[in-house]
Amino acid sequence: MIHIEEFTFNSFQTRCSIVWDEAGNCTFIDPGCSSPAEIDALVQTVSRKGLKPVCIMLTHGHFDHILGTARLARHFGNIPIYMHPADRFTLENNEYFCRWFGAPMPEAFETVDVKEGSVIEVGNLHFEVIETPGHTVGGVCYLERSEKILFSGDTLFAGAI
Repeated sequence: MIHIEEFTFNSFQTRCSIVWDEAGNCTFIDPGCSSPAEIDALVQTVSRKGLKPVCIMLTHGHFDHILGTARLARHFGNIPIYMHPADRFTLENNEYFCRWFGAPMPEAFETVDVKEGSVIEVGNLHFEVIETPGHTVGGVCYLERSEKILFSGDTLFAGAI
């Protein structure tokens, strides 16, 4: 069974999710934490629920979706960060966007490549990678087929842009 807790972070109101299985194995999806308080919200939730972070999954590399990624990965023992390699271009251009929007610059981090058909295992959960270029060249969605849940990042907007 899948469990999800959602957070809204930074001035762009970016959605971040903690997703875990019945054994407490968890992943963070799009940790756009722009302040220590936002990072603390994730850390405290993990602690309170007794979760075991396994990885971070990024739907794309825009700064508002990755702001807390490096700090969060370090805090939990350098857990792997999954992202499509085509979005390295997006990561490299975040400085321009951060200046444009007056946003903080994300810390650099290393990623593990995913592509169409890759599967990321988080305990008993299996997230299939679906390439969805458009919003960014390396945008992806993560489908947990057995639970019929799709994490789409900015591929789909509801009530916004």
